[in-house]
Amino acid sequence: MSITTPNETINEEGNKTYSQDWNAYNQAQTQEKILFLELLHDLTSQIPRQQQNGRGRPSIDIGDMIFCCCLKIYLDFSSRRTESDVRFAYNLGYIDHVPHFNSILNYLNKPELKSYFSQLIHLSALPLKDFEKTFAVDATGFSTSMFGRWLDLRHDNRNVIKKRKYVKCHIMSGTRTNIVTHVEITDQLVHDSVMFPDLVDHTAELFTMQEVCADKGYASRKNFQIISQHGAVPFIPFRKGTRGLAKGVPMWRTMYLFLQRSS
Repeated sequence: MSITTPNETINEEGNKTYSQDWNAYNQAQTQEKILFLELLHDLTSQIPRQQQNGRGRPSIDIGDMIFCCCLKIYLDFSSRRTESDVRFAYNLGYIDHVPHFNSILNYLNKPELKSYFSQLIHLSALPLKDFEKTFAVDATGFSTSMFGRWLDLRHDNRNVIKKRKYVKCHIMSGTRTNIVTHVEITDQLVHDSVMFPDLVDHTAELFTMQEVCADKGYASRKNFQIISQHGAVPFIPFRKGTRGLAKGVPMWRTMYLFLQRSS
């Protein structure tokens, strides 16, 4: 077995293996929540405070509410069980007010918070803009508490069955640090490829992209053209039976020939 770097070795099969840096791992695990609270506070403190108009009880600061919403999701607790941690954050000076647990749930249902969360995602990615050059795109589903009606056509049966509804989360992230650069949430019927242009365009606003990776579900001339316009190379496998005709998209033909010769 030959050693190439302090943490990298090559086994008998010729595959690279990496040893665990236990000191770094232990520090990351034991300090995770502290680092999360500090980072979350740094991000939410960038949100301008809202001006109170008129009389009446002052509204809760939007930065504090977003802090509490993110803390609830991070802990994966109910809003009631999250309240003790919210009080800890208040005692540490991360927020100026402890909201009622129902207020956290109400704010999580506000559509206008989407723009704030998008800004925080972009802000958290900015420190890594000089490191990340290669990006990957994918989507996953999150189930909800609601059920929908589906028609089962298997075995010549037309049975109406209930299945849990879900939402789709479309993500672009850097492959070196796994930093998330943009997120889009849609309903379950939106195809992954439809959201691809938004993910690429928003990421290109912050990063200089060199390569974009995705599975064959994103293989289309339109998506290849979008990546090419941003000066990056698409590494997306083609579907079976795909033809390499450019049809106005030279990158489609170029990558088709490249993958054909590499296989």
